[in-house]
Amino acid sequence: MSVIIHSVGIVFLNSNGEILVLKRHPDQPEGGLWGLVGGEITQDKKVFDVAKDKAKQETGLDLDTENLIFVNDYEWYRSEYNVIFDIYKYSLDSSPVIKIDPVGSTDFMWQTPLELLKRSDLVPDLYLILKDL
Repeated sequence: MSVIIHSVGIVFLNSNGEILVLKRHPDQPEGGLWGLVGGEITQDKKVFDVAKDKAKQETGLDLDTENLIFVNDYEWYRSEYNVIFDIYKYSLDSSPVIKIDPVGSTDFMWQTPLELLKRSDLVPDLYLILKDL
């Protein structure tokens, strides 16, 4: 039986229709690739608590969890584990100041879903999420 990892991802969407993505630190899983803000939901945590904590840790942004809108959940199968990934959208009035966590990420950018889909350096499963937005 494979290990199941339950995670949450946040699609931060600014008023220009752009999504915030972070470039993963080379020492992290999927290092050097661009992905969403988010992380694993441990058994003692709730989805919204993890979303709020990860947003603050990875971007410096304070989330009002009442404004998180469920998009979809995805399940990906790996040889050593399975991932259940709950995706939420969070709309912003602007592109706020982002303070990335240098341990987890090396850079950030705002791009539209169409611009992101043209890139070849995204976390592989992000392409499916972008197509659903």
